[in-house]
Amino acid sequence: MIKGAFELCQAESLDALSMPRLAQHLNVGATSIYWYFKSKDDLLDALTEEAFRRFYAQMPPLEGRRWDDMLREFFTNFRSILQGDDALCDLTIMRFGHYSDTTVLLTWTQIEEILEVLVNSGFSADSATYAYFTLSIYTRGSLSIERGLRAAGMPFTKGHPRAALAAKMPIISSEAETHSFSMVSDDDFQFGIENNIRGLRALLATERKASRASQ
Repeated sequence: MIKGAFELCQAESLDALSMPRLAQHLNVGATSIYWYFKSKDDLLDALTEEAFRRFYAQMPPLEGRRWDDMLREFFTNFRSILQGDDALCDLTIMRFGHYSDTTVLLTWTQIEEILEVLVNSGFSADSATYAYFTLSIYTRGSLSIERGLRAAGMPFTKGHPRAALAAKMPIISSEAETHSFSMVSDDDFQFGIENNIRGLRALLATERKASRASQ
């Protein structure tokens, strides 16, 4: 049933999912669905848990990487995986705040591994936590905007379709040809990631210096 629900979401959309529609897709009676899932929310919880398992199964291992390479690769893959699967994106990003305990535990286990790499590299636990969630919010925000634009059939590549409106704005006019202004192109995303990492390098140097001074 979970597999069939994923197939339905990928072929149509998460919004199109309903118990009767899933029963029709599986060619079974609707009561068969309710035997396993008492409500659509229960089904969505199960789908979200499976979505996170599929998502993390595609992520590269964290071992043996420098902290900055690890963060760059993790969040670049984070974005790439969810860009390519609207059902996964909707279940993991759009259902934030409705995760089951199982999903939260699965997610926190992954986050803990990343925080361990950061702390072992010299970040305080506080800074490591801020570092992870700042990049997570940045990545999820970029995906949410891109998902909304794609659903609306709007472009998000370089060259803004309304650039002519900025005819009397010299800075925007010069930049509208090379930016989408949705700020979710590949170049936009990488610019943000690299500058976040640059700032974290400076923070790490400061924390290491403070640690040496306190010894």
